[in-house]
Amino acid sequence: MIRIATFTDFFRRRPSNSPAIARLKAAPADLAQILLLFRTVLVNGVVESAELAAFERICARRFGIEREDREALHDLLESSHGQAVAAQMTELIGSLDHAARQALLAMMREIALANADEHARAARLIAMTARLLDLDGPGQPESTSDASEDRKPDSGDTGIKMAGE
Repeated sequence: MIRIATFTDFFRRRPSNSPAIARLKAAPADLAQILLLFRTVLVNGVVESAELAAFERICARRFGIEREDREALHDLLESSHGQAVAAQMTELIGSLDHAARQALLAMMREIALANADEHARAARLIAMTARLLDLDGPGQPESTSDASEDRKPDSGDTGIKMAGE
């Protein structure tokens, strides 16, 4: 007969054995990209199904995060490690090479274009992010004039304006 040490041990989440999650733990820049991509999903303050589906496709394609890994990804993002990465997101993403930053911007566009109703707001987020990533130039989305978008991020600021701010 198997005994459970305590009642809470029975319900406690078991650690993930996912290789994809293990890789993310060791790659803070990738985790920072996932955080920025999810903020793109949240640009209008609501998680829309089309945007979430695009985010999930990108996570599977680019980071190897499958459906069964989502709970472990959430746990990682909520952990102290995930919070530390979030605090350093701007620096981590800024350290990516030019091609990786271009790819990140393309993934953000993919998410933004998934919801036809939010193109303008998503385009502003992507344009602002392009400026932060030093990717201004031909082919970049045009920004609308919003003075709050032109501010420079300070050392603790991610430079991302969330809905309601």
